[in-house]
Amino acid sequence: MSPCSQPSPRPRWNKVLVTAVLGLAGFFGMLAPVSAVIVTTNYDPDFGAGPLNGYGWRATINFEIPITCFDTAGFKVNLFGVVLGCGAPQVADFKVLSAQAGFYQSGSPGTLLDVLTFDPNTLPLGAVEVVPPVTLAYVVALTPSNEVRGQAAFDDDILFRLRLFGPTAELQYRVCPTGVSPCPDWTTAPSPTETTFVRQDGKTFEQVFAQTELRVGAVPEPGSAGLALLALGAGLAATRRR
Repeated sequence: MSPCSQPSPRPRWNKVLVTAVLGLAGFFGMLAPVSAVIVTTNYDPDFGAGPLNGYGWRATINFEIPITCFDTAGFKVNLFGVVLGCGAPQVADFKVLSAQAGFYQSGSPGTLLDVLTFDPNTLPLGAVEVVPPVTLAYVVALTPSNEVRGQAAFDDDILFRLRLFGPTAELQYRVCPTGVSPCPDWTTAPSPTETTFVRQDGKTFEQVFAQTELRVGAVPEPGSAGLALLALGAGLAATRRR
């Protein structure tokens, strides 16, 4: 080493980083996992004007929500798998388990003509606002969902995505025939005007999804006519009819 050279501080900072990581790991290790609850929310608006004039849509989105978050009102934050605002910090997660949207003609809401299935992993949740005992008044996903192209004759030139950033789910769309580039900007469909929440404890996610899954040509179950917010451990189903 020359007289003018200085020792690198990197080893010291490495020790600090390792100590911090180990400390966080120990903190998280002290937190106990918690059970979750299922909430089903109904959204069912009409499109109105635009390329899907005369068609309405309904959505089913399944969330995993820690059950202790419904003990008190207010915003609950998901920070790297640790939930804050639901009593003591706890190892838990807000998670989208499934996400679908279905279309029907405005005069025939009982029959779905097309169903879009979105990747739940593209809707990472950052926060929810809870109004006990069951309502989710505000949901924040950090990004919109992946793009899904319609599969029916009336919407196969349209791309769709879901956005969760507010009191209701937003279905966004843009007309973009296959092979056309660039596509226009996204348009947001009219927001839902009626929402219901019902808890249905004691059911698994598989049981609730079987009741709320949207299928082409099917007459939806009462609990599937909307946006389902689901969490493992207990169940919820909405019972709204148009």
